Amino acid sequence: MPADPIESSESNAKLPPARHSIARRALLGLALMGMLTGGAASLLYGSLEPDAEFAADPDASQRRAALASVFSWQRWSDLTDGEASSANPVSVLVFEGPTVADLRRSVAQKRVEALQEGHDGKRRPVLGTVRIGPKNEHSTLADESRLVDALIERGLDGIFLDGAAALADANARGRAAADQLAVAVVELVGRARQLNPNFLVILENAAEMAADPRVNRVIDGAAKENVLFGLDGAGISNSRTDVISMLHDLNRVKRSGRPVFVTEHLPVEAIGVRTGAGQTLSALGFVGRFAPPKGAS
Repeated sequence: MPADPIESSESNAKLPPARHSIARRALLGLALMGMLTGGAASLLYGSLEPDAEFAADPDASQRRAALASVFSWQRWSDLTDGEASSANPVSVLVFEGPTVADLRRSVAQKRVEALQEGHDGKRRPVLGTVRIGPKNEHSTLADESRLVDALIERGLDGIFLDGAAALADANARGRAAADQLAVAVVELVGRARQLNPNFLVILENAAEMAADPRVNRVIDGAAKENVLFGLDGAGISNSRTDVISMLHDLNRVKRSGRPVFVTEHLPVEAIGVRTGAGQTLSALGFVGRFAPPKGAS
């Protein structure tokens, strides 16, 4: 897979017949995306309700500086993946947290240190994924905290904290459960920063939680899958309503200068669609990457 998530090429004209329908449906959506990156984008931003910009964590300057010049990112399941090397130009590397924690600490530390030195000699963040699953109670995130402890011990700079399942579960159980989840997330982050004050936290697939000032203050960015495509099936463009809803939440984070990482699941053969989507994400100020549709071989 190419290191740079924003690809360029000529067109989709030579796609195999089986891919033509996906390409046609996806390309129809690019007209909408063009609207969002043109004059309509300013109207969209202006239409967002004037959220109070919550005060930044006074100790966050070093963390934010570590992400200030991010232009690309990629993720792998295994810390030892050969494509993830010091020669890879990607500016943020993300790995599956449990697979990192399963490695012997000394082995993982050595590998992480090597990856933290970028191809240009500058230090780059290496992060791990942590997922909060649906639970009957969110008063404590003990399992997730233990995983975070293990990642800190192995030298990782931070986490992508995926709250999608937990948030859906909490919302289904009511406002009190959602509030309990927010408190638990803040406590998890606070505990991590007692061990490493510069520990980065990117809130993934749960940007709605940034509407809570307690959560907003402690996160260093947001991540989201399927912003432009995929909610109704692989390669199908999302509705304007869905896109605007997601941008509302993501822009709450972006407006305060924190990065937004986006993953679009599009076939590798859909070169033209990927190119157009990449341009749209860049115009929206997001850091994009592509992955094959989930379940694709």
